[in-house]
Parts: sequence; C-alpha cells; structure tokens
Amino acid sequence: MIPIIFTYILTTFKNLHYLKFGSSSISYPRLSFYITRPFIISLNLLELYINLEYFTNYLYLCNKCFNQLHTFYVNILRIQFSNQIINNTEKSSKLKCFSLSSKIGQCHIYTYPYQLEYYDMITNNFLDGIFKCVRKILLFDEYPFEHEFIFQISKSFPFLEKLTIINRKR
Repeated sequence: MIPIIFTYILTTFKNLHYLKFGSSSISYPRLSFYITRPFIISLNLLELYINLEYFTNYLYLCNKCFNQLHTFYVNILRIQFSNQIINNTEKSSKLKCFSLSSKIGQCHIYTYPYQLEYYDMITNNFLDGIFKCVRKILLFDEYPFEHEFIFQISKSFPFLEKLTIINRKR
C-alpha cells in the first residue's frame, strides 16, 4: 500500500519540488518495493527525504527516477546481501547533498560539507568534523557517552538547537 501511495503522490503532483516521505522513527512504516522495480519518474522533484526497508529499494530509486534531484536523504532499515541484479549505472550530476544512513547497521554516508539541518544516530564512533548547517542531532549508543565525546559533539555542531540522547546503559 505504501509504494502505491508514494507513486500516486509523485504522479499526481507534477510540480512537487520537496517530499519528506515518512519519519526518522525506527517504528514508522518504510517504503519497500518487494517484487518489481517501481516505475516512477519525477522531472521536478528537487529534494527527497525517504525511509526505505532495504538497500535494493534505494538502488531502484536511483535508476533514472529523479533527474533533477539535488538533495537526497535516505534512511534504510536493512542493508543486507541480495541476489537481485539491479542494472543501475546512471549518475546524478545535479546531486549536491546526499545522506544515506541505516538505525540497525548504524552506518552513515554523506556529502561534505554536510548540508542537512539534522544528523541522526550519532554513536561513540563519530569522527570529527564541523557541521554548520545542523540544528538537531540524535545521539544513540548502547554504551555510555563519555565527557570527552560530549565535548567533541559541542565542537562539531556549533549551531545546535535540539539534542536528543538515547543511551541503553548509564
């Protein structure tokens, strides 16, 4: 049902420039194309923020679907091995800001300088950097955050407005 709604939105609103489909919550339903590749082409979409079930869904979406996209934020629940063959060799020359993250695999890949206003799921393994656009962050780890780590976060995010901390141990 969710893929149908997503496709319907893109085909109905022809002049849509910005779409945030879903929430950053791990329990929120995620878009997934279980059987076949979706036939979606959006000539006007510039920014897309989406939650997907599998990495293969991301590969499907990158294959000629959004030729004007300049900002693409994707959160993937499961990055796992797949025996599917996806012929995806297209490059997006307009893409300027990209973020790919996973809440289960705790993986985050992004363009630098990081252009998004939020950065989710930062763990104790966070590397240094200056993130001037980020206003909201979510710290998550199974192990306690140390004083030095919090100090590093304060230096890396000089314009932080909202901080959420999820820690499973004291």
